[in-house]
Amino acid sequence: PHAQVDGNDLFDVYHKVHNAVESLRENPRPIILEFKTFRIRGHEEASGTKYYPDGLIDTWSEVDPVHRLKAHLMDEGILDEGKESELRAGFKTRIDEGLKGAASQPMVEADTGEELDDRFAPGTPDGLAHAPEGSQRDMRFIDAITEGLASVGYISTAEISTAIYLAHHLRKPILIEGPAGVGKTDLAASMSRFLDVPLNRLQCYEGLDEGKALYEWKYGKQLLYTQLLKEKLGDVMDGANSLGEAFDKLTRFEDLFFSETFLEPRPLLTAMQQARGSVLLIDEIDKSDEQFEAYLLEVLSDYQVTVPEIGTIRANVPPLVILTSNNIRELGDALKRRCLHLHIDFPEAARERAIVRARVPDVSDHLLSQLVAFVQGLRDLDIRKRPSISETVDWARTLLLMHANDLDETLVRTTLNVLLKHESDIQGVDRELNGVLRESLSA
Repeated sequence: PHAQVDGNDLFDVYHKVHNAVESLRENPRPIILEFKTFRIRGHEEASGTKYYPDGLIDTWSEVDPVHRLKAHLMDEGILDEGKESELRAGFKTRIDEGLKGAASQPMVEADTGEELDDRFAPGTPDGLAHAPEGSQRDMRFIDAITEGLASVGYISTAEISTAIYLAHHLRKPILIEGPAGVGKTDLAASMSRFLDVPLNRLQCYEGLDEGKALYEWKYGKQLLYTQLLKEKLGDVMDGANSLGEAFDKLTRFEDLFFSETFLEPRPLLTAMQQARGSVLLIDEIDKSDEQFEAYLLEVLSDYQVTVPEIGTIRANVPPLVILTSNNIRELGDALKRRCLHLHIDFPEAARERAIVRARVPDVSDHLLSQLVAFVQGLRDLDIRKRPSISETVDWARTLLLMHANDLDETLVRTTLNVLLKHESDIQGVDRELNGVLRESLSA
């Protein structure tokens, strides 16, 4: 049996549920009740409505169950405006008293683990997660990723956290492009600390091949075992009465020398073998050859690698893969199709202040504003290499060591080599230095 219920009509809900219960008491069997309703507001305060079709909320608001019940009670003479005002005042009094009582209680530290354990089943469906079970709840929400990265010193943005969230749940690598020194590599290291999983880093360079990236055979160990087999050859051949029998006995050892026992895993294979998952950082992929880029496609598509002598090795837990590029060369379309794209540029002043504050907590707000404004001004100049975020952090630490309270021309000139690493840049900004310094002092 099946019945459709107007879920926004209190009386229809009551009568059809009542009838279903009575029917079940007489004849126990499954009954389907289909409630037609709509939740105008989500469970969370942050649940937005911007993706709803135009007019949808207005349509459902017209049949709001509270408004319909109020209209019915007024039509029946049970409720009037005076009684409604009296009820609302009473409810407000009780709510205010409850809030006041709650506010007077001591603060309780929330344990998100306990709060979420009873509503999320352990583990995750195949193909939906990278991280180990213990850190799944940390990746369920974009805001949780932002907070988790902040807890290990990485100040994220909505774009960065969203990319991580999508990569985690869609099982897709992230290709991060942008100028050098904006925190691309540090993002991978921070995710490793946040998720408490190993970081496997593959530094790319021209001429990199699978032997350095994926695996190598332990030739020394193979030679040692060959020598041992040679010394025991008589025992191995014992009982062989023909060349064919001797050959059969020797072939039993053929696979042994090309088994995982003799395999030396490199970063790609090591990341696949981690029982709890890992973060795989393929750093500066634009420095590698196009042939190696093509070799990566199997790894990035299926999280597996093929060793001809052994076969296909699949990841125990697919790693969270982050590729970085400084745009030295254009990457192939096949690689880009397999990745989510994220561009990270130099941060705006507010975020850079937050980054420096996280790394150098002892710097004063006054000095922090000045030094970040000065670095931002340097980046606007025509120089060979703009200061990176890590160099801003180093300069903040330098100023603390110099017991600086304010920037001045002498201090800036004597420490400028912390920010600028080319003599031509140091000489080039000399004419603009006073102007940049004046603007930073007014920040």
